[in-house]
Amino acid sequence: MNSRSVQLLFFCWFLSCLSAQAQDTLYYDKNYEPTGSRILAHYMEIKKCAADNEDKCSIAVFSLDSNRILFNWRYSDYENGILHGRCSRWYLSGGLHEETTFEQGKKNGLEKSFYRNGTLKKELLWELDSLKKGAFFNEDGTPKTALFKEDLGEYEEQEEPSFPGGLQAMYIYLSRNVEYPEEAKENGWSGRVILTFVVGKDGKISEVNVVETPQPVLAKAVVYVVNKMPRWTPGRVSGIPVRVRYTMPFKFKLE
Repeated sequence: MNSRSVQLLFFCWFLSCLSAQAQDTLYYDKNYEPTGSRILAHYMEIKKCAADNEDKCSIAVFSLDSNRILFNWRYSDYENGILHGRCSRWYLSGGLHEETTFEQGKKNGLEKSFYRNGTLKKELLWELDSLKKGAFFNEDGTPKTALFKEDLGEYEEQEEPSFPGGLQAMYIYLSRNVEYPEEAKENGWSGRVILTFVVGKDGKISEVNVVETPQPVLAKAVVYVVNKMPRWTPGRVSGIPVRVRYTMPFKFKLE
């Protein structure tokens, strides 16, 4: 069965269910502005709620030009915007755009999104808003860099974690607080220390590890200050805070 056939079957099934449940219908013009005229409408929004629970609702938006469903959101509490169950969105062309399952307002289970050609774009595994696994793909199906890498901001729906005030503020903080060890000065030790650490969902720093250092005493001086950093703004995937591994270089230079 092709995509258009599935869309039409869903459209007909949804309309057939309305007689048994309370429902409201709204119409919108081509700019998605409300219109009271069914003739001028390009989109139709149907809200249907359980007969025995007016807060348990489903919202579906259809393109009247193509008889295709565009959105289908399910709520356990519509008035407070608490999503529950499988929620989906489709492209105007009919292909599935994204699909997410919610448990009382929290992402729980697989979240998938697709390119317009139908190939998988991302697949995230959630457990009550806690991201457990994630994978991203190119349009040809090949995998992209995994989560928690330095290029996190490459993805449209992701945000890198940030130190209060930004990158420049972070290095000002480090330069003012990292003390050049006397032992290192006496022995002429200098060079670059590279650390990795995790910025938690609450912005706290943890899991500080030394990747590269000219001398252990230099790394120790940086690690001490990094562990005392103020909370960062956490990284986010689709607006949800996630743990992100961050790589940071720091250079010791003798004057």
